[in-house]
Amino acid sequence: MISSSQQERNMYIPPKGDQQKKVSFRLTKNKIPLIVGIIMALYLGLSLVNQFNKLQLIHNDLEVMQKEVDSLKTKNQSLREELKNVQSNAYIEQVAREKLGLVKPGEKRIVPVDKNQPQIPD
Repeated sequence: MISSSQQERNMYIPPKGDQQKKVSFRLTKNKIPLIVGIIMALYLGLSLVNQFNKLQLIHNDLEVMQKEVDSLKTKNQSLREELKNVQSNAYIEQVAREKLGLVKPGEKRIVPVDKNQPQIPD
């Protein structure tokens, strides 16, 4: 049997009058791990988003650099072909004839005269 003093201790006694129960935030030992866990989850989430953004930027830079490498490879190949052409005997002869005005032995050089240009009398 429960004694009357034990019953009084276990009974709920409502507050007197029209007093309302105030709600207050009490930090108990049970809530601390939950709060720490939420803070850690937020931090990890933000870190993850930040790392994905960095990864996306690196990926975009990689694509731009790959396009630039492809463009430079094409230009390099074109320059190699031009160098091969410039080093040929036919090109050297063409430049000697057109730009330097040289002729082979036995050939005669013909110089075109511009009609609009005044001529100096001999």
